[in-house]
Amino acid sequence: MKYILYVGFPGFPVGLAQIKRQLLIAKGLTETGCSVRVFNRVGTHRPGNGPPVFVKGTFEGIEYEYCSGTPYRPSGFVKRNLLKGYGLFNELKLIASCRRNHKADAIIISSNVLWELVYYTLLAKLLRIRSVFDAVEYWSTPKKGIAKFALWLKNRLYIYLADRIFVISDYLHDRVIREKPEKPILRVPPLCDFNLFVNPAQGCTRAKRKSGFLFCGSLAYSEVIYFIIEAYRKLNTDAGLVIIASGDRDAELEKLKEAVNREQSDHITLLNNITDEELIRSYKNSIALLIPMRPTIQDIARFPHKIGEYTAAARPIVSTNIGEIKNFFKDGVNAFVADSYDTGAFSFKMKEILEKPELADEIGRQGFQTGLQHFDYRKNGILIYDFLFNSGNQIQMGTERLNIIPS
Repeated sequence: MKYILYVGFPGFPVGLAQIKRQLLIAKGLTETGCSVRVFNRVGTHRPGNGPPVFVKGTFEGIEYEYCSGTPYRPSGFVKRNLLKGYGLFNELKLIASCRRNHKADAIIISSNVLWELVYYTLLAKLLRIRSVFDAVEYWSTPKKGIAKFALWLKNRLYIYLADRIFVISDYLHDRVIREKPEKPILRVPPLCDFNLFVNPAQGCTRAKRKSGFLFCGSLAYSEVIYFIIEAYRKLNTDAGLVIIASGDRDAELEKLKEAVNREQSDHITLLNNITDEELIRSYKNSIALLIPMRPTIQDIARFPHKIGEYTAAARPIVSTNIGEIKNFFKDGVNAFVADSYDTGAFSFKMKEILEKPELADEIGRQGFQTGLQHFDYRKNGILIYDFLFNSGNQIQMGTERLNIIPS
């Protein structure tokens, strides 16, 4: 049996895209016979907000522990920082103990914090544990100052410090290859547990699809939400629009509520932080699922987690021909893809779905097949295991550009 530690991004097992990605990578590895243990250095949750979280436990076969002694974020400044220090010390003890007991064959690092990236990779080298960094985004660089230098470092250091790298996109793959051509790389796309979507290929009858078009995404991408509202306005339809905004950005949520109210439309519904069961039901009841990608380095470099869930719902996806969308989706085959990030072009694709419901249903089914083939966590778990423990210095999947377009 191989033993894998997961560190960095705190909050497991409850959270948004990054936590779900942790869970699905870990589940994929456990199905290959590995033992995966997640260490949360500090607590991040709010008491009474969301499902209960314990100091330590097992979630869907994955062991986890909050090293600070609590899964919750203290409100007091002094206590919060004391627990940060204790969590760091206790986590170090736990990792060293795992290594001493031969239960640390690899350590996966998921983080967007510079010092964590440096700390965990150097700690892994010191303890002689194979380190793997999960690169899922490119951090946009400010124009000047210390922040610019810090982000410049963050976008490069993992390439040199980590033993192996997961990348989520062509853009990140190509950056690694330019910097370190010999670095072992594996593309790990958005992952999904298709078993959570009961009979997803069957879907709901058209008569039951009352929620209309649907977008689900973080409040951090408020610009995209306003883009969707504008595209919907141009559509001029009685079909509804559901916006499911995730995250705890209260100020952004209030601005979004004001924008929706200004539309003076009974057809736009704004939801925030709903349960996974409600989310899946909303996906399956939708006319179509929206996820426009912007022509920015940030969007070209990333590949949203929601893409996997969208395909599992077997409803047509509407996106733009940017970034990883080009590699997995083709307009009129397994998605509706606008040529550019333009509200008019995007609205036209939404209109096409309303005018051609049978075609939309078929494209939704084809999207489901695409997702099942490429985003299923079990299939990817096998590839990840082979990459971690069976491959040589360079795995073939890390050197060949993907081109997964249905014929």
